[in-house]
Amino acid sequence: MALRVVVHNLAGDIVVGPSEFQRPVLGSQLRSWVRAVVSRPFRLAHGDHLVVEKPLQIGEQNEEEVLLNIVFLQNLCVVTWGFRHSGGDSSAVAHRLAAGVTSIT
Repeated sequence: MALRVVVHNLAGDIVVGPSEFQRPVLGSQLRSWVRAVVSRPFRLAHGDHLVVEKPLQIGEQNEEEVLLNIVFLQNLCVVTWGFRHSGGDSSAVAHRLAAGVTSIT
């Protein structure tokens, strides 16, 4: 069964897709698919996971469609998001994320 994938920006606009993939889809496949269309630096997020170099598999459940968020990077800034009550409030460390970040673990 195919998995329909759509990539939205944070404003909710469709950036790439929809397109169908055989499941499960590896994060590397999705990044390559988006890279073929988008020339600017970006990061992809699926739920609360970044689609990074790790072999994240998407579409292992019975979902018919997966929505990915794309964050465009400008000057390699740090973007955080999430619900305040679930650890998504980064205001206490915002000054540490403002400049000079080389990695986040």
